[in-house]
Amino acid sequence: MALLAGDLDNAATKFARADEIYAEAAGDAEVDRERAECHVLMGRLAHLRGDPETARRWFGAALEHLPADAAGEVWRLTRAIDAGRGLSASGLLPVGEFGSPDWARCRTPVVE
Repeated sequence: MALLAGDLDNAATKFARADEIYAEAAGDAEVDRERAECHVLMGRLAHLRGDPETARRWFGAALEHLPADAAGEVWRLTRAIDAGRGLSASGLLPVGEFGSPDWARCRTPVVE
């Protein structure tokens, strides 16, 4: 919610803590997917802060644990950064669905 509200410092703190927690439980497929979702959000945050290199690194980290349909979306985000474009709204990884282990619920687009 902090990211949606534009509170980038608060969002960064929360995402960093979430990443630490997910790292402690790494190895479980569901946890790894949730950590990847966190990395996508961290990439979006870096992009909003004007740091495309960090955004690319976070998106790359996310790709390690995402299913093919979500990975395609992350590749599109990476290509948008490479082309100097803004990031499109998420279809499979909506910002408001962070932490949801049910990927089927993540199919509703969020307006950014």
